[in-house]
Amino acid sequence: MASSKKMCESYYFDNSVPIPTESLLELIKNSCTGNEECHVTFTKPYESLTHHQLYEKAMDLAKGLLKIGLKRGDSFCSFGSQGSDSVLLLVACLSLGLKYTANYLYSPIPKVMTMMIKKIKPTAVLIGNCTSGKYQEHVCTEFTKVISEMAAGEGHGISHIFYDKHAAADPKCSILSDWKSFADLINVGKEKLSDEQLIAAQSLVKPEDPFIYLCSSGSTGDPKIITLTNGSISIAYGYSTWDNKIKGSTVGCNDVMEGDVKLLLSLFFCLVGNSNLVVYPATNSSNNEEAVHEILSITEKYRMQLIVHRMDYIIQIVNNPSYKTQYDLSRVQALAVGGCLSSLEFKKKLMEFAPLSGDGYGGTEFLFSTASIPMSLLPPEKLNAVGKARPFVELKIIDEEGVTVPVNTKGELCVRGWCLFLEYKDQPELTAKVMDKYGWYHTGDMVSMDEDGFLYVYGRISNAERWKINGKVVYSISIENVLMTHPSVRTCAVIGTDNGKGHDLNYVIEPAPGSGLTEEDVKKFATENMYNSLEWPIRIFFYKYADIPKTNGSRPKLNRKVLTEEIKQRVAQNPSEGLV
Repeated sequence: MASSKKMCESYYFDNSVPIPTESLLELIKNSCTGNEECHVTFTKPYESLTHHQLYEKAMDLAKGLLKIGLKRGDSFCSFGSQGSDSVLLLVACLSLGLKYTANYLYSPIPKVMTMMIKKIKPTAVLIGNCTSGKYQEHVCTEFTKVISEMAAGEGHGISHIFYDKHAAADPKCSILSDWKSFADLINVGKEKLSDEQLIAAQSLVKPEDPFIYLCSSGSTGDPKIITLTNGSISIAYGYSTWDNKIKGSTVGCNDVMEGDVKLLLSLFFCLVGNSNLVVYPATNSSNNEEAVHEILSITEKYRMQLIVHRMDYIIQIVNNPSYKTQYDLSRVQALAVGGCLSSLEFKKKLMEFAPLSGDGYGGTEFLFSTASIPMSLLPPEKLNAVGKARPFVELKIIDEEGVTVPVNTKGELCVRGWCLFLEYKDQPELTAKVMDKYGWYHTGDMVSMDEDGFLYVYGRISNAERWKINGKVVYSISIENVLMTHPSVRTCAVIGTDNGKGHDLNYVIEPAPGSGLTEEDVKKFATENMYNSLEWPIRIFFYKYADIPKTNGSRPKLNRKVLTEEIKQRVAQNPSEGLV
C-alpha cells in the first residue's frame, strides 16, 4: 500500500482505493441521461449535440448495427470519418461489445488501409472524406481503389461499407452502389428495434471483451495492433483520476480522424465527468502557423480550460508568448502534454502558460498506468516527474538481471495490473516477448523512481546507443538527460559516428528560440555536469524544430534513424564541422 513512508526500492503499489465495478457504458448512461446542459460540439462543419442527444443517437445506432446482423465480437473500422458519426460509432460499439478500430492514416494511405483490412478483417467499415498524410491523400478516393484491387485478388471480406454524411456531400467521393448511408443506419435502428432487444444484446458484453484496436503509427518499428479491453477502460474512468479542477469545464480536442487515442479518451472523460467537449477541425495543413492560429481562435471563442492536441502544436503554442496577446486565452488552465521528453525550460513555460498542466505518461500497452499531477502542485525538485501509479497498478524498476533496483536508480519500468493491454493482435510471440509469466509488462522505457513513488522517464532503452570510449562505456541516453536539464535546450539527441579508431559523439541540439545558446555554452555545461565529458571527441550541431526529422502520425517524434544517417553524411563530407 502507498503511504507517507519513504521507500528504499523502486516498487510502488497503492491498494487504498477499491477497484470500481461499474462498466463504462453504465457510467456514460448515468451521466448523460437527461443532461441537456453539456454539449459535444464539432466546429467544422458545425454540429452540436447535448450529452443526452449524443447518448440517445448512439443507442439508436447500436440498434441499427444489430438490425443488419452485427454482434458482439465483430470489428468495425473507421477510415477518415470526421465529426459526430465516428463518435456515435465509438459509443455504439462500446454498448454492443464490437471492436472499434482507430487508424493512423499516415502516408502512403493505400498501404495503411490495405494492411489494416488484412490484419483487422473488419465486418464493417465507415468511410469519410478527409484528406490525410504527408501528401494530403483523399481517404474516400484511395479506399475505393484499395477495395477494388483487393476484390480483384483475394477479396477484402468486408460485409458492410458505410459512408458518413460528409462523404455523401463531397463530389470527390466515388460512392459505390453497394455502399450504405450511415445516417440511414441510425434511422433504421430507431424504427425497427426495441429497447428490450438492445438491452438483451448489451447484457452479453463482458469486461474482458476486446473493445478497441489501437494501431501504432510504426514510428518505433513495424506497426502493431494493440488490443484494449472493455474492463480496463471502465476502471480508468471509474476512478476518475483526471484533476477535479478540470472536470465540469470545456475541453478542446483534435478530431479523431487520424486515429489518435486522445479524442477517444477526451470523449469518455467529458461524457462521464459532465464536461463540454469542443472538437477542433482535423488539421493536416503543412503550415503549422496557420493550423495553430485556427486552434487558438476556436479556443478563445469557446473559452476552453483544457487543450488536448498534437504535441508539436502544443510546443509551438507554449514557446510563442505573443499568442497570449493575440488571443484571449485567460481561461486555459491546462494543456495535455505527453508522448515526448520535455526539458525543464519547457515545463516551466508550460506551467506559467497553464498552471494545471501535467506531464502525461503511458504507452498504449499501459495507457492508464500513471496519473499525472498538475505541475504547479509539484515541489520544484519533482518538476520532471510524470506522476505516480494509479490504484491497483504495480510499478517496479529492474536492472539487466531482472532485479528490482534501489530508489533513484535508473532501470527498465515494468507494469502489472488492470491497466494493461490484452495482446498484440495475432502476434502471440511478440506479446509473450514483452509480457512475462508473472503478468509483468516490460515497457522498454528507462526510468527511475524516487523515495515517494514519483516516476521519472528518460527515454527508450532500445534508442540508447552505447559506445566504449577510452575504456569507458558511454550511453547516449545518459548524456541526453543531462543536456535536457540546460534551460536553453529544448530537444537533443546524441549520435555516434565512427572515426576509424573509435567513435566521436555528436550533440544534436534544438536551442530555445531567442536563447542565444552557443557551442561554448554547451561545452562549458557538459564539462561542469558530466564527469570526464571531454575525454571523447564531440561535435555540436544546432537544429531548428522545423528541420529536425520526425516520425509520421499525429504525435511526431524525433526520427532517430533518419537523423543518424543525416549526421553521418554531414560528418563524412566535413569531419571538422561542429567539432569542439
